Amino acid sequence: MKSLLHPGRAVALVFLFAILCGTALLSLPVAHVQSEPVPWVTALFTAVSAVCVTGLVVVDTGTYWSTFGQVVIMVLFQLGGFGMMTLATLLGLLVNRSFRLRHQQRGETGAGRHAGDGAGGHAAADPAPAFVVRAWLGRGRLERPVPCRIGVQ
Repeated sequence: MKSLLHPGRAVALVFLFAILCGTALLSLPVAHVQSEPVPWVTALFTAVSAVCVTGLVVVDTGTYWSTFGQVVIMVLFQLGGFGMMTLATLLGLLVNRSFRLRHQQRGETGAGRHAGDGAGGHAAADPAPAFVVRAWLGRGRLERPVPCRIGVQ
């Protein structure tokens, strides 16, 4: 039976869900350094920027967000990076499948190979090493943020 949800739509819905969850978590007072409610536009923009891995910010991340908020942002851009890899893998599988279908029609494919073989296993790679490396590289930085002063003499 054919799935009702196309893989491209599923990835887009996961992105939307991550953005909405990130916005809700960043809107909580615990996400702000001074335990104040965060404006929803700031939380939304930060969540979209993190999930889409753009790096754009409206507030200084190190001084505005608490440790909880910074961890939420880190998880969001980690999810966004995996989403980008998933999209790239799906595109590769689609191109590979159409290429294989053309060869199957000509009778030139190898025996025992399926359109799902190949790069599909890479999309479900274990994310734990990436989290460990990011945590190790960022150790101690969440407690003492250093403001960035670009262009100030």
